[in-house]
Amino acid sequence: MEETDDLVGAGPRAGPYSDAYVDPSVLVLAMTGAVGRIVELRADHHTGPRVLPGSGDWLRLAGDRNEPRPPDRQPDDPVSLTTEVEGGVLVASVDDGKANALTFDLVDGLRAAVASAVGQGQPLLVTGRDGCFSAGFDLAVMNGDDQERAAALFAAGAILYREIIEAPVPVVASCTGHALAGGAILLLCADHRIGRSGPYKVGLNEVGIGMALPAFAVSIATHRLERRYLTSAAMFAEIGDPERAAAMGFLDEVVADPFPRALSFAAALAQLPHEAFAATKRRIRWGLTQELTALEG
Repeated sequence: MEETDDLVGAGPRAGPYSDAYVDPSVLVLAMTGAVGRIVELRADHHTGPRVLPGSGDWLRLAGDRNEPRPPDRQPDDPVSLTTEVEGGVLVASVDDGKANALTFDLVDGLRAAVASAVGQGQPLLVTGRDGCFSAGFDLAVMNGDDQERAAALFAAGAILYREIIEAPVPVVASCTGHALAGGAILLLCADHRIGRSGPYKVGLNEVGIGMALPAFAVSIATHRLERRYLTSAAMFAEIGDPERAAAMGFLDEVVADPFPRALSFAAALAQLPHEAFAATKRRIRWGLTQELTALEG
């Protein structure tokens, strides 16, 4: 499948775009906490990590959930994020025609969708385009020269993950195709994940492309993946097909057409008593939210 080659290459040229790759000499970013400091790691490992100049201030702003981007932020390429209510469910559909990369605009749009679902007391259903759910953070930003902008995007994504985990409404994901790196973390944050059957890949490929898995992602993976697959998924960067992803804990169901099933499932969850659901979800996610809070300290 051509799209699989574009998204899941073997070796250092793997990446979410057909024309983008991680060069062994390029600097990559890893977080020391959920919204703590950004450190710089060289792929050749000849130099140790160092704190990126000025990144801490922007991450502290992001940690306060006020303004997670630098004031001189450049406009992103257009991103298609549409929202509509179907059967009492707020549906957020992502389709940028490419890898559905997590850009500033997409992260902002998804955060707004979470806030709207919470405000209306509706389940949220997140779905991607045919062939791709999301291949993770925008490498054009993450591998660019503006380190503050990359740090701010990373921090904004961490806030989005936290808000999904803490949302007092059901969050369902319709995995329509490839879900890699930050896209796979997005799946892990959802309460129920329904994937399409077919030849696409799901997994945390950060280590495979030279990036240490951030601490907040390790916490999320630890709580959401099947324990016996945690090492393979996180440390060994194993990428699997939908059936393997379901066994590992990235998906809960695999069906021929995930969106109708996900919409029906979310609509059924809308019938649950809101306060009882919210309190129970808060208690189930308490250990994870405590870990994320500690990382922010």
